[in-house]
Amino acid sequence: MPNYWYHHIHLASTDPKKTAEFYKDMFNAEITNTRELPDGRVTVELDLGGSIVLIMQRPADTESAPSGASSGLDHFGLRTDDLETTVSNLKGKGVEFRGDITELGSRMKITFFWAPDNVLIELVEIKPRE
Repeated sequence: MPNYWYHHIHLASTDPKKTAEFYKDMFNAEITNTRELPDGRVTVELDLGGSIVLIMQRPADTESAPSGASSGLDHFGLRTDDLETTVSNLKGKGVEFRGDITELGSRMKITFFWAPDNVLIELVEIKPRE
């Protein structure tokens, strides 16, 4: 049986460069590649802590992603080792959260916020087992 592992997340955007700047400013993502496709749309590739985030411009004449899907991505999670400081820093940059930090058991805390293009991001802190 083949092995499988995470490769990338692919986001559709009306303005990929602006969306990429958001991830750069908020999470220190590195813009590794920006290119124009043959049909004129722009795609941006980011390195976010070793993970690939691809942002492709949605065709101007459609409300859906390049795949044709109008939905499918519920959210993606970013792990942090200090959720309170992360939330404080992001709020200082203008990010509005959906709610407060929620504790899930004794080791995990989460919270959610909306990024550009209606993408929901979950921030997660998981304490090591003692």
